Amino acid sequence: MKRKNIFQKVTTYGLIFAICVVMVFWASSSRSPKSSDPVALQVNGEVITLSELNQAFANYAGQRPDVNRAQHLPEVIEALIQQKVFVHKAQSLGIGVSDESVRKEIKEIPAFQKDGVFQEENYFEYLKNTRQSAGKLENRIRDGLRTKILSQLFAETVKTSEFAKAKEYLLNNSKFQYEFVQIESSKIKIPVPSQKELDEWLSKEENAKLVQEHYDRNKEFKYKNKNGKDFIKFESIRLEIAQQLHKEQLRKSSAKDVATSVLDQWQKGKHHGLLKLHQLKVEKSEEVSAQSSYLKGIGYRPELAMELFKLKVGDFYPNIVDSQKDFFIIKLSSKKAASFENYEPKGDGDDVDFSYFRNAYLKARLLENDVSGWLRKKANIFIAKDTVR
Repeated sequence: MKRKNIFQKVTTYGLIFAICVVMVFWASSSRSPKSSDPVALQVNGEVITLSELNQAFANYAGQRPDVNRAQHLPEVIEALIQQKVFVHKAQSLGIGVSDESVRKEIKEIPAFQKDGVFQEENYFEYLKNTRQSAGKLENRIRDGLRTKILSQLFAETVKTSEFAKAKEYLLNNSKFQYEFVQIESSKIKIPVPSQKELDEWLSKEENAKLVQEHYDRNKEFKYKNKNGKDFIKFESIRLEIAQQLHKEQLRKSSAKDVATSVLDQWQKGKHHGLLKLHQLKVEKSEEVSAQSSYLKGIGYRPELAMELFKLKVGDFYPNIVDSQKDFFIIKLSSKKAASFENYEPKGDGDDVDFSYFRNAYLKARLLENDVSGWLRKKANIFIAKDTVR
């Protein structure tokens, strides 16, 4: 597949709304809503039932049993709402999809194929099992194609300038390496807090709220009775949760203190004893580009990569890098800046490197998110009282 076509495919399918269209399609088609199926939400009068919402969440969670429903269900609901307002806008703009395009899309659905070839009997068997008409399924697919076209329009409004391409070239071809020490808070040993210390910690309003929120987020998977139906009462495990969270805070605070000491001693060249004391070591990264979004041990931090590249070789990053529960001390060990010596301006043809389109892709996403947010504010939305539980 040619690089330009790859970009168009990623831009179209990578946007959140295209993902939501697929999710809603399978959620809606997996079962036929019954009259007893309660309404979960309405978007501009269009109903999404509770069974459809539950199936959408199941598709979102996939094979990950650790996905917390209470924590992530609002994300699924918001995605459904944004997908619906996008469909409604596409309809109001008169974006049409031919019957031929719908039929082509149906034939490309893997569930209706055998060995890559569309099987009509699979299609009709599917309609029978899900108790829905061909027209209803086709309408859902038509809506999905409408939003896909709207997403393509956003992508096509954003062009990558020659300046942006040149800048991208420099960043991708400028390389650096760094040394780092990782302080993992989970490995920091702390004394067990006394009951008095725990009570004092829990007496603070922000900590009490933290314990309650932790219970609410995790009760679906962690805090059920042996019968698997009833939840363990909050009050009966409140102190247990408080002790756990209090220890996590103490470990993280102690880890940050250790990181501060390591940075100070490493800058003075006297860090070896401290590293041995805490069983730490200096690690070295692979060579990465200034445009890199992934940093070894730290994760996806493109803004940090740029800041590291700006350092002089041998300099330390002035701040302790906080990566959730771990802390990092970083020292730039080498770098090589690119030049325009081998740069050749390129047009929008198939020979353009995929990386040149990254900025345009991100701009298209931001534009689409801004528009969807505006549509969301104007929409008439109803969410049933017991939907988010």
